[in-house]
Amino acid sequence: MVRSTSQRLENDAVAALVEALEELGLSAEGTRRREPADVVLRLGEGEAVAVEVKAGASPTPGQIERAVGASRRGRADACVYVADRLSAAARRELDAAGWGWLDRRGHLKLQVPDRAVVIDADVPAVARRGAKARGRSGVRGRSGLAYAAAALLRSDEAPSVRRVAAWAGLAPSSVSEAKQALEMASLVRGDGRALVPELFWAVAEVWGPEVVPVARSPLPDVGGVGRLDLTLDDPAAPGWALTDTLAAAAWGAPVVAPGGYPPDFYLPGSESLRRAVVVLGEASSFEERGATVAVAPLPAVTVPRYDRGVEWLVAHPLFVAFDLARDPSRGREILDGWEPDEPGGFRRVW
Repeated sequence: MVRSTSQRLENDAVAALVEALEELGLSAEGTRRREPADVVLRLGEGEAVAVEVKAGASPTPGQIERAVGASRRGRADACVYVADRLSAAARRELDAAGWGWLDRRGHLKLQVPDRAVVIDADVPAVARRGAKARGRSGVRGRSGLAYAAAALLRSDEAPSVRRVAAWAGLAPSSVSEAKQALEMASLVRGDGRALVPELFWAVAEVWGPEVVPVARSPLPDVGGVGRLDLTLDDPAAPGWALTDTLAAAAWGAPVVAPGGYPPDFYLPGSESLRRAVVVLGEASSFEERGATVAVAPLPAVTVPRYDRGVEWLVAHPLFVAFDLARDPSRGREILDGWEPDEPGGFRRVW
């Protein structure tokens, strides 16, 4: 299966932009011949704005720069880049070029300097046709998660199927099938390397551990905490791994957590989870939690762990990022501004 062509992306982007403008009470329509523009925005009787549209999934600032250089701007009054998600750096590049943008997660900016027109508003989120389905069908079960995680942890390398199987405790045949599904979904390259950031966001869509709120946090002075086997003295052994907000802060993400913020943990197995609920007690509600606990979706989440100078050992930033990505607003905003430290050669993949 080939990846979506640029023409298909731009056709869908034109429809998304027209829909967003109409949501704001404006009159807009796509043009059939697409010359001199892709969309015509009508501001009043006899006044029309010709808009050129470019499109991508999650473009880097370099990709934005190339799109700006290849535009037909001389014939259009304005240019708008439509993307599934736009990082803060990509938005700055577009702003500097005088371009507008539509982030499909729910924000439109369109500027027409010659006519003193500026639109900067939230709009309903609109997914690219087929984008979500591809992610969900491509990442199949634990084998799909395992191969995807291995590919993202070392995004410049192609993981070995047998090594991934041994790493995750799976059969090589199931990992091989999962890899083929990822290739068919255009989430990994033909040689097995990750397509970034598409693979990250596809995994984030299906990353859904069952989180249990507990009444108390596993602090050293909590009665019975010795029975929890936190394994805080050996990062290379399986044990409790701090994740989500406090872990992101420990890795240097732009997040502020007030004192006493409840920690979130991944545990190495169902027996550890059962013991945690018995010792710490189940919270009466999520809002009343002292912490949350969840069984790690993959063994690699809880081993190795990392000493970041906080009270607990911390999960790898990739797994922390998956948790942040589950929050469509605050979490993704944090990810936009986060360049994590590099444990073992890891590079940002979102």
